[in-house]
Amino acid sequence: MDITEHELGQFLAAVNNDQLRTWQRRRTCEELRSLVVRRLELLDEEGVELAA
Repeated sequence: MDITEHELGQFLAAVNNDQLRTWQRRRTCEELRSLVVRRLELLDEEGVELAA
């Protein structure tokens, strides 16, 4: 599941504005965490070094 930066921003805005119910926020956070972890794993496989 690929999501654009704009879509990610919309998700985060909705979460921050309390427009989603608690369970939806939890689910969204879990999905976003999963997407971030997968992307970091792909970057690691590609040998990309991330700066802090």
